[in-house]
Amino acid sequence: RRDIEAIEQALLPLLRKYYMVTEEDVDWIVHEGAIAGGDQARDSWRALFGATLLRWNEAKKAESLK
Repeated sequence: RRDIEAIEQALLPLLRKYYMVTEEDVDWIVHEGAIAGGDQARDSWRALFGATLLRWNEAKKAESLK
């Protein structure tokens, strides 16, 4: 959990500086689990990206219903 907080604290100022975003413009999705390496890395990253998009879409849909 400390790693996640450190990344958030480091990235948000950079996003504000270079992309002029506010904290409300940023969504954080955390993956917990292993990413395969070697020959399986491509499929593993693709699956992670797909799962992240699904979670992001679900979060946006829930947010719009509020």
